[in-house]
Amino acid sequence: MSDAARAELRRRYASGELAAGVALLEELGRAGELRPGAVALAAHLGEPAAATLRPGAAGPGSFEAWVNGLEAHGLEAWSRVGLAALRSLLPLWSHPERGPGDRRLAREVELLEAYVHDPSPVTAGAVGCTPSEASDLALLGGEAVDVWRALGSLVRSGRFEPLREALDRASLRRGEGRVREAVQREVCAWLLPDPAWSHRGG
Repeated sequence: MSDAARAELRRRYASGELAAGVALLEELGRAGELRPGAVALAAHLGEPAAATLRPGAAGPGSFEAWVNGLEAHGLEAWSRVGLAALRSLLPLWSHPERGPGDRRLAREVELLEAYVHDPSPVTAGAVGCTPSEASDLALLGGEAVDVWRALGSLVRSGRFEPLREALDRASLRRGEGRVREAVQREVCAWLLPDPAWSHRGG
């Protein structure tokens, strides 16, 4: 398919034509541009075109079941889901006089981003903080710190359960729609390598 034809499908999908998004996903698959399991995970996250292509993989209605179903997609997908959720829960970082806990959490997000983009023993080893720094973070409290702790456990030990529980708690306090939309937008931009998704609003 020509670049112009792809661009036309993007334009039509952006205007709400679901069939154009399905056709674009099929083209990416034919061209070998999709990672294994990408469409199934995107469908589980609720991406409309992917859910049309893989209706059996579409995520269930309840938030708890939706989170539980993510585990089958592996550590990298879970890491990206957790990071997207964390970013959606963070307070605004623009205040010039952030406290030590705020600064530390911002730094921890950067370290988690480095791990997610390059999973390795080196980047995994950088995640975490000293007891003193943890005390600064504890003063912040809230869902962002809760998810941050769970992500650290996932990175260091591969344990999914703490992150699953943290996401469930965050959804109850902040609203599951906010978490789900942020995860879908960010993770689908990684899964589906085309501007139709990297520029899509969710």
